[in-house]
Amino acid sequence: MKKYVLIFGLVVAWNANAANDCADGEQNCWDCGKTADDLCTARLEGTNLTITGTGEMEDYGWYKSEGVYVTTAPWGNTPKGNTEITDITIDGITRVGNSAFLGATNLENITFSDSVLEIGANALHSSGLTHLELPANLKVLEGGSIQNIKSIDNIIIPDSVETIGDAVFNHWTSIESIVIPDSVKTLGHHVFSSCDNLKSIVLGDGVTSINIKSFSGTLAYIYCQDTAERSCQDLIGGNNPEALGKLKRYTVDSNGKIKVGSKTYDSFDDLPKYVLRRIYTLKEALEAAGKVNSVKIRYR
Repeated sequence: MKKYVLIFGLVVAWNANAANDCADGEQNCWDCGKTADDLCTARLEGTNLTITGTGEMEDYGWYKSEGVYVTTAPWGNTPKGNTEITDITIDGITRVGNSAFLGATNLENITFSDSVLEIGANALHSSGLTHLELPANLKVLEGGSIQNIKSIDNIIIPDSVETIGDAVFNHWTSIESIVIPDSVKTLGHHVFSSCDNLKSIVLGDGVTSINIKSFSGTLAYIYCQDTAERSCQDLIGGNNPEALGKLKRYTVDSNGKIKVGSKTYDSFDDLPKYVLRRIYTLKEALEAAGKVNSVKIRYR
């Protein structure tokens, strides 16, 4: 009986150390696991933050201080949050916690291991990234997970992603085109809101659920292919009737060429990206001056 108790005590001690790999008294080192079974350690060295372990990260909250977003994560415990962090490495973790790096305005680089399957709500909200390479096995971008990133003009969504939550690309003011892979099934509310320079959105064949106002606030053309499972007209018009005027149906021929109407393109990168923002700006200016009541816009 005594032998059994001794072995049990050793197992408990080992688990405790695994959950938190910080040395006794080590500064800037924290347990970041969501539950006792999630083994996660966060270590800040200078401006580099490293997250290692297995399982899911803790979910954090946020608030505003001196006009900037601040995470409640322990590495954001300054008046302006984690604004000093420039590099983040995540290794072994399966889910990035809510608001974990929100407000990291000086963040230059984040490196994910292929273990990451989900990026939590607002995780990278308002970060300073100028380049973002999403993890290869990612399945879910939760609501606002990467919103309000103003300096990225190009992103590749892995063909493992199934869900893009609410406002994920909200306020991406530099992005010009987005291709949604066939793996994606659901688009959330206001996904592309306030993307001022976004000119084309290509919907993959797997998208079967589009929430109300998914396309609200964007002037981009929406390229969509009818399939046996969906009609683009019904898919978009059901919840976003105002977006039907931007719908451009396409097909792909046996040679992989993309056909839009009577025109053929080699790839989605070659699709025309019409700029309508200037027309609306002109309309608003003229209306403000009382010179016109309406401006008609013809979609080609």
